[in-house]
Amino acid sequence: MKTSLLSFALSLAHAKQPAATKISVDTNHRVMTDAFGRHVIMHGVNVVPKIAPYLPVQDKFDPKHSLTDKDMDDLKAWGFNFVRLGVMWEAVERSPQTYNMTYLDQIDQLITKLGENGFHVLVDAHQDVAVRKLCGEGFPNFYATDLDHECDTFGTALDWLTGDCRNAASYGWRYDADGNPLIEDCTKVMFANYYSMPETIDLFERLYNNKFNLQDRFIDYWAVVSKRLAGNKYVIGYDPLNEPFSSSLYTEPFIMLERG
Repeated sequence: MKTSLLSFALSLAHAKQPAATKISVDTNHRVMTDAFGRHVIMHGVNVVPKIAPYLPVQDKFDPKHSLTDKDMDDLKAWGFNFVRLGVMWEAVERSPQTYNMTYLDQIDQLITKLGENGFHVLVDAHQDVAVRKLCGEGFPNFYATDLDHECDTFGTALDWLTGDCRNAASYGWRYDADGNPLIEDCTKVMFANYYSMPETIDLFERLYNNKFNLQDRFIDYWAVVSKRLAGNKYVIGYDPLNEPFSSSLYTEPFIMLERG
């Protein structure tokens, strides 16, 4: 009898994990709940491919870039049930107001596969330093033209906050055939330092103040993504913008200390 019970327990432990169950949001109490009304706390990982094709490697193991069946099995065995999946603006909008629906189809298929393996998915508009041309990623490069590169435009009286004001040209990056700085050059400096460049500040102010209709284009991107993924039951929510930079570092430095 003991042997039979042990065998049964082991078979359950190795059985395929059921698909992710429906999760609801209790907006009054700001919690997620399951079908029984119990509060749910997710345990998850980031899956954010930051360069083309903006998808994880799915056919072979890679310690940094893969999300294979074996990876999913390992994550489940370690107690994870949640993935924050990068679906970046630059991956979706490949030229002005032209959207890569094939890429979104692939994202939808990946989310479904994750869901069928027991994972809920948060769709993440990821960015770090906004664009590849500034050693970051996230926004399309074609919306980052003619950026202000003069520190004096933003005022240098508060340069003590960052030590100095350096524009992109001062870093001496080498560039690839697409005009993007080489990643090995970018990584020589802590990426957070690049947020203080006047070009980065200018770009974020364009977004927040809708200069050159940049905010409108960002909303358009989200409209396309959310419409395409609206029917996927494994999408638990959307992260509107990863780590949004507060901008105005020189003109309004104390905005970084404000709390909503």
